[in-house]
Amino acid sequence: MKAVARYVDEDGPLPHYLMKAWQCRNWRTLPKSGGLDEQPLFVMSQMEMALYVYDAFRSRANRTDAPEWAEKHPDLAEFCLEVDSWN
Repeated sequence: MKAVARYVDEDGPLPHYLMKAWQCRNWRTLPKSGGLDEQPLFVMSQMEMALYVYDAFRSRANRTDAPEWAEKHPDLAEFCLEVDSWN
């Protein structure tokens, strides 16, 4: 999650699971052959979390009115602050 936040905030390297999630979303496919039940749970969870973190941090990054944004989106603001606090 921190790697995704760094990617958004600091223009860091593109995290693997975020890239994989975007590919799956764009190509409308799953990462492995088979149905949803055949997918590795870890991979699906990492992709889902990467997308969530990306969306939350992009939402925050696109705002010039940070206090107003935080007031309107307290859950996202709290989540971003929590991830920011990790080393």
